[in-house]
Amino acid sequence: MNQPYFILPFLVLCFISLTAASLVLGLQSISFNEVWLALTSTDDSIASLIVRDLRLPRTLIAIVVGGTLGLAGLLMQTASKNPLSEPGLLGVNAGAAVAVVVFISLVGSSNFAVLNFVAVSGALLTTLVVFGFSSLNGPGFGRTEILLVGSAITGLAASTTQALLILDERSMEDLLFWIAGAFVDRDIAPLIWVSPIVCAIGVIAYWHHTALDLLLTDDHLATAMGLNVWRAKIFVFLGAALLAGICVAMAGPVGFLGLMAPHLARSFGARQHKHLILASILAGTLLALAADIAARFVIMPGEAPITAMMAILGVPWIVIQLKRGRLGGAAA
Repeated sequence: MNQPYFILPFLVLCFISLTAASLVLGLQSISFNEVWLALTSTDDSIASLIVRDLRLPRTLIAIVVGGTLGLAGLLMQTASKNPLSEPGLLGVNAGAAVAVVVFISLVGSSNFAVLNFVAVSGALLTTLVVFGFSSLNGPGFGRTEILLVGSAITGLAASTTQALLILDERSMEDLLFWIAGAFVDRDIAPLIWVSPIVCAIGVIAYWHHTALDLLLTDDHLATAMGLNVWRAKIFVFLGAALLAGICVAMAGPVGFLGLMAPHLARSFGARQHKHLILASILAGTLLALAADIAARFVIMPGEAPITAMMAILGVPWIVIQLKRGRLGGAAA
């Protein structure tokens, strides 16, 4: 039996289990019966209010953001041929975040539609800058160059964001937790129009899974097979940046998730993009849900930032993978 299809029921089972755990676990544990009552009735008990008003929104946001970043990370790793690429390491998250901070500092608006447009614009602009600088030597730019340029842009954007927050204490108080990334206390209404955009990009990516497979081969071979490599890379990067910008607007700049999800998908046996796309989305949701659940208990009764939780997992994972030589080609 094909391993990617064999592992799919297991991933779905893990997804259902973590989703249920996200609704049950927290500062106040709630039984499955109380969760079911809260979701199926208009009961006004404290447990029902906690489930409907707090845990259900953060769970849904974690699912959407996790899956979206999993797909964005896969697209970036494919276009750059670099297994270390992801929105956080390529400066896309930082670019979206600094755009939002600058906008709020100058205008003070917190309307999600506006902030989402600003975040997406910052992500797209950062992607174009990273893509442009890394390709100064021609269309066949190396996978090391794009990571170095992305790291430089990340440092510059992060420093700019910190400077603006220090200069504007009001914005720092409002945005400091958002900058660290979180799924709690977020408006669930934007999911209504964000989800169709994410689904559309996912369907388009799956429809062109053969072209994505070709991007991982030699550029000359892909061109000989009829693929316009330069144009394909631009569209893939811009699609990934759009996904990352949406996530930043919803939950802040969540790091490491887009890096780890595609590799987790490959560890499940997925190799071709017709398997990798779905597996990366599922892996992203699993990582996001697990990190969100853990964030509730690390510094109880407070909440740990999601990026901090992902870093606890991501940094040792990168070191182990580099030691084993699995990422050696990217770091060379």
